[in-house]
Amino acid sequence: MNKVFRNKKRNGFTLVEVLVAMTIFSMVVVMSATTFTSSSNVNRKISGSSLIQEKISVFLDQMLSEIRQAKYAYFETDSSKNRLTIIMPDPNLPNNEITKIYQVNKTSGKITGITVKKNSETTQDIDMNGVEIKEFVFSGNPVSNGIDGSVNNEKTIINYPFIRVNAIFASSIDKTVPDYEINTIMTLRNFKKDYSD
Repeated sequence: MNKVFRNKKRNGFTLVEVLVAMTIFSMVVVMSATTFTSSSNVNRKISGSSLIQEKISVFLDQMLSEIRQAKYAYFETDSSKNRLTIIMPDPNLPNNEITKIYQVNKTSGKITGITVKKNSETTQDIDMNGVEIKEFVFSGNPVSNGIDGSVNNEKTIINYPFIRVNAIFASSIDKTVPDYEINTIMTLRNFKKDYSD
């Protein structure tokens, strides 16, 4: 009597195969999650840095343009004040002048913002939402029209008139974003060469 042997069909996976497949799948998921987290962190830092640079760039470009047009510019920096005054020609009325005052405001030694006032208009806040100002100091070699009576025009003009801004900005939203540091010199190109002092 001949016995006919039939091959049995496999109807599933062995336990070892299932465990190997799960291990490989878990490793892929962990690597994907790690990559996603890392790229999210990098993206968040880049976005935070871009926000700071964008806001500061707009503000500094405006101030730089005004300093270049200035006939006079002088600053007051001490423990209670950090202020820059710019006097420039009025483009609409050539015989008139525009006075702009940039004021760095502090509360309990911490900088709370920067305001700007044009002539006798209402003081306005510079938009710094999302940006923390850690340091902001005006310095340099200003030219004064004698309003504060403290600058020798002749000496200043010979020694190259400029306003320097030293500042450190940080993200107020994400503390992992690196600080953004500014150390820039803005030259007065339209100052009045008045040696009558």
